[in-house]
Amino acid sequence: MAQLSSGARQAIALEMEGKAESDATRTFFERTGLEKIGQFLSTWPQVPEEIREELSGLQANVAQTPLGIVQRQIAVAFEGHPEQASILANLDPTPLGSGTIGEVYKSRLKDGTPVAVKVIPETKEEKFRDALQKLNEVRNRLRLYEGEREGISEALSLIDLYLGIVEDELDLGEERANQARAGDSLPKGVATPKFLDGMVWQKVAVMEFVEGVPLSKVRDEGARSRLAERIREAFFGAVAGGFYHSDLQPGNFIYNSERDMVYILDWGQVGQLTNEEFANVAELLGGLAAGDVNAVVDAVEKMGRQREHYSRPSLEERVGELAAGAQVLQMATGPVFGIFNAAAGAGLQIAMPYLHLLKGAASVETAIGSLMNGRNGGGQLPPDFDGGAGITGEQAGGELAGEGMGMEGMGAGMDTGGAMYVDPAMTGLPFMLPVRPVIR
Repeated sequence: MAQLSSGARQAIALEMEGKAESDATRTFFERTGLEKIGQFLSTWPQVPEEIREELSGLQANVAQTPLGIVQRQIAVAFEGHPEQASILANLDPTPLGSGTIGEVYKSRLKDGTPVAVKVIPETKEEKFRDALQKLNEVRNRLRLYEGEREGISEALSLIDLYLGIVEDELDLGEERANQARAGDSLPKGVATPKFLDGMVWQKVAVMEFVEGVPLSKVRDEGARSRLAERIREAFFGAVAGGFYHSDLQPGNFIYNSERDMVYILDWGQVGQLTNEEFANVAELLGGLAAGDVNAVVDAVEKMGRQREHYSRPSLEERVGELAAGAQVLQMATGPVFGIFNAAAGAGLQIAMPYLHLLKGAASVETAIGSLMNGRNGGGQLPPDFDGGAGITGEQAGGELAGEGMGMEGMGAGMDTGGAMYVDPAMTGLPFMLPVRPVIR
């Protein structure tokens, strides 16, 4: 991959000069081809709020791929399929959503059934892979200074998290498998458009078409409250079943008021927790709730790998500061983010499943913030495939969680019979969630 020329770098620097920090940050991601990474950071709670707000705009106005490229990829995928002619003839030239990786188009089957067609255009895939190569090069350079400069370990953890999350983004067959594994945990009032049998390939897939509006456009206060509870329940219900969805941000939902149904549109970022991993999460949250620094540090040590320069006393000191101000019954993600950062700084590398789970909790906060605040933050459905179903009205995407809109912390423990559970007093849900995670 050709690196940016010195002239291009100078042009970017000149364009950023004199701009506010948030605006300059967005300009950097746009001009360097790293928009997807900027989108990821727009939901990351430890990025300053004004920068997150600006980066959320990267989810909007992503250029559409030339229609001929999209049509050609669909034709190749459907070669020999009886629905090929109808899908191509009825393909709406304007996508329902255009993201940094994929696009979603409305079409019809031979019998007139409306469908949503997801496509990963080859041009966008090439650009995305270039961005990943750039990020890998940055990671390799940072590793040379790890342990020598402040903040390097935290930056590496963030990069590793991002690279781990996006592995399956380029395979729609994997997304369908994720939906099949985790979709059964959805509570009443939450659904997902189904993939159509025989019409799912790696770069092209056909799904049910459903009508709906973005969360930010739900005006009825009663509906907002119901949906907020359902979104929390969908996240915690999946965790109780041993799964986590790490990208439940606003663009991944639409609401159909006639059916009183909220739809999860994208399943590209789903993982599993083992019994041991869930038990470690339970121990961490239990230690936070009790203000027990040793218990918290013991749990965190089980979640990571100790590097040569690891210092438990350093971690204990920082955890003590964070635990003292933690309000676990209100929102566990804030102090846990701080603890994980402190762990990285102390020489403890947290394993990916825990970071993915935490990122999922943060994305849920963002979605509920968009719902309750009624603002779209400049985003567009979908940032990637987050609009694989019908969308009516103005399209919208990311929004920062409003103050006081945080999701309740995930309380967990063991009963006397050894079964894990998530306590309703800590989730805010009206029932206890039994946990029987699947062992990977």
